[in-house]
Formats: sequence, C-alpha cells, structure tokens
Amino acid sequence: MTSRTASLDRHLSESCRIEKPDRYQELDHLPDGPIAARGAGLSYVAASFESHATSVCLGAFDRILAFDPTVRSITVEAGISLGKLHRFLAPLGLCLPVQPGYPALTVGGCVAADVHGKNHGREGTFGRHVTGLKLLHPDHGMVALAPCDDLFTLTVGGLGLTGIIVTATLSLIPLAGTAMIMVHSAVATIEDGAVALAQLADTSDMAYGWFDFSTPNHQDGAGFITSARWITDQTARTDDLKAPSLDPAQALPLPAFNRLTMPVINHLYRWSNLRQTKVRTPLQAVLWPALGRENYFKFYGPDGFIESQILMQRDKFAEYIKAWRLCQIKHGVPVMLTTLKAFTGGKQSLLRYDGAGLSFTIDVANTLSSLAFLAELDGLNVEFGAVSSVMKDSRLSMATVRAQYGDYDTFRERLRTYDPSRRFVTALSRRLDL
Repeated sequence: MTSRTASLDRHLSESCRIEKPDRYQELDHLPDGPIAARGAGLSYVAASFESHATSVCLGAFDRILAFDPTVRSITVEAGISLGKLHRFLAPLGLCLPVQPGYPALTVGGCVAADVHGKNHGREGTFGRHVTGLKLLHPDHGMVALAPCDDLFTLTVGGLGLTGIIVTATLSLIPLAGTAMIMVHSAVATIEDGAVALAQLADTSDMAYGWFDFSTPNHQDGAGFITSARWITDQTARTDDLKAPSLDPAQALPLPAFNRLTMPVINHLYRWSNLRQTKVRTPLQAVLWPALGRENYFKFYGPDGFIESQILMQRDKFAEYIKAWRLCQIKHGVPVMLTTLKAFTGGKQSLLRYDGAGLSFTIDVANTLSSLAFLAELDGLNVEFGAVSSVMKDSRLSMATVRAQYGDYDTFRERLRTYDPSRRFVTALSRRLDL
C-alpha cells in the first residue's frame, strides 16, 4: 500500500510504501530494497519513512510475552503502545520508569529514540531501563541483544537504523502514586526559572518550567515553575484511557496560531495555571500531557511547526538566553511554546540526547522567518556547546549535528560497518547522511 505520510510537525511529507505484517513468518520475508521500521508513525522528524523505502509497521506486534513481578521485569513485542502497557501494569502497582508524552507511542519507538520523560534526574532516558532486545535484520537474521553488546548500544538511541526491534525486555518500578499534587509558582524571567528548577531538583518528584516568548520585542520570559509530588487517590481509575487520535496529516486549513493569537493564548494559559497554585492532577494527565490536546498540533495549519530542543550547560544558560533573545528580536519570531527541564546524571554518547544541564524547548510556526531564526540559532548553539535533539528538530543539517555531537562520525562508521548495504533508511537518516 502506498500512501502520503507526514512527520508530526508536518515539515516533511512524502509518498511511500507501507506494509503491515501481522505474523512472524511475514517478518522472515522482508521486502527487497530500503526498509524503514515504523511504530506509531508520530515521529517529529520522519524517522519511520522515506520515499524510496518500504515502511514496515509493527502495530500488530503488541503482545505481552513474559512478566515477572518478583524482579519487576516485562518482555513485550515492540509494537505495544505505552497506553496498553499502562493498562496492564497500573492495577498491579507498577509502571515504566520513563514515559514520554503520548500513550500511542510504541516501546520500539521509545527504544530507537532513547526518549526522556518528565524527570530525567531520577529516571534518566528510556534506554537505561532496557535489559534485553531482539533485533531483526534481513542480512543478519534475528539476534538477541544484552546491554553489554556493542549492537545493543548502537540500537538504543540508534534512530531505528540497525534493524527492526521485535521485542524488548524492560525493568519496572513501583507506581509511586495514582495522582500528583502540582504547585505552580510564578517567575518573572526564564533565568529565574532556571534557578528555581535547580533548587527543586532534590525536593520534588517532578519539576519543569513554562515561559512566554510569544511577543518577540517585549518579553523576558515571564512564566511559571511546576513542581509536583505523588499522592495516592483511591478513586483513581486506570481503565478510562481514551483512544488516541493524533494524526500528523490532520491540520486546520489556515493556522490558528499567529502573531495576533499567540500572545493572547499564552497570556490566558499562564493566567489559568497561576489562578490555581495547587492542583490535583490524575495519573494519566501526568504521564501524557499531550493526551486530549491533539488540536495543538492541528492549530499550526497545513505548514505545521518546528520544534527545537537543546541541552545546555547550566553555567552558560544565562549568557546563552541573552544571545538567544537578541536573535529572536532580530528575526521577530513569536514562540508559541517554551519549556525548560533539568537534566542530571546522564551521559551524552553517539547521537543520544542525554547529559547534564537544562533542556530548553521551543515550538515555532513553520515560516521563512522562523527558518532563518533557527538557522542562526544553530550557529549560536554550536558556539555555546549546546546539543540539539535530532529526534525533535526536523530541519537540522548534517553539518550542525556533526558539529554538536562528537560521536557523529563514530556512530556513522559503526552503523555502516554493521550494515554496509544500508538496508534501513529514513528521511531522517538521508538528511543526516547516516
């Protein structure tokens, strides 16, 4: 089946062939030519399709294969969604240590992207909790991998380019609560927010910041810091997870986010959060903040948006944000969404978005002025030693990634040594010359 496929940000759309095997014997006969492994199809950066490749969708491979509550371990097929896994684990008082922001995402996609969740300081990235994999490559067959294997380290955070992740064994942790008490505290600037996040690192179960840069010439990033702690709510339910409906191809015919509406929306959002400084938030809203807010992605219109996410050293952030603000004012680009999280204890390697510092994320409409703004930021990020997430920014160039990631050449060489014929190809790998 050939269909038009888009990245989540709608920055890229291509026609490609999609196959949906539903039994293991079909995986023994993968199509000839380039292949792309596909999970939920919700990648920001077109990591699951390419115009000349066949996308092999693992959605039918979504079973739980083994579960050991005594050692808190579970083995699943890689196509299982986070939501389905949650429905099984939550009644048992268990959960995945790392949960990215949407329940339709698959375990295989989380491994390939080595995603992070809400509290990197305590949880790290998804790959830290993977204890085993089964990987299928048409030239190498099915292989079982352990964390000590070189191919395991190449696959976790390997962007889906080493083969099809068929199964994964994951470590679990006790579910800390069934709801959270979230406290919103106003901050006048993003620099104040960075200081507040550092102070909350050891005293809260979760902390992040939101800031308003929707009016380029008149703002210093006033916003709020959210700190949260787990509670147990006996009335909480685990069976009311509504079916996800996020479709990258869906958009309004005209953008609802523009220079006039962005400041109003941001003002109302800040006011609504600070109006109630302490809020009880159910578990599912904590785990998946994008659930129920799918219209956010549609409101950018047919041209979509660009998300830029960088990891910056703490001691350089105040100086960096001053230079960043000058760049924003120069280009006059309104930012619809700005968030800040603390990363601690991680280690950057290969092309994984990991390490210690502040994770700074912005969403901007996909316009010519935004592209010029982000292009200048690429140079600024290299100058300040920041690392951009290759799984979030769909217009990053190979030159920028190579300048930011010291292991770029190592990753590329190891990948091509393992797969010299480059059977696994995506629009992302093509752009980054992997």
